[in-house]
Amino acid sequence: MKFRSVPRQEKNGTGLAQAADGQTVFTLDNTEGALAGFRLPDFAAKVNAPGWHLHYIDKARKHGGQS
Repeated sequence: MKFRSVPRQEKNGTGLAQAADGQTVFTLDNTEGALAGFRLPDFAAKVNAPGWHLHYIDKARKHGGQS
């Protein structure tokens, strides 16, 4: 499993693209867990970034998720 984490954004209007410049990429080997998400269509671009939005958390709840 390869995933990324974008640093927490302050309430200063930092855009997602700018915030993603400081992202960290992680890799987990031989992992089991749950993957949940949704797809935002292009016409909803003003609400959030279009495309898939996924979250993963491992079975032991030590990696992934969102806080």
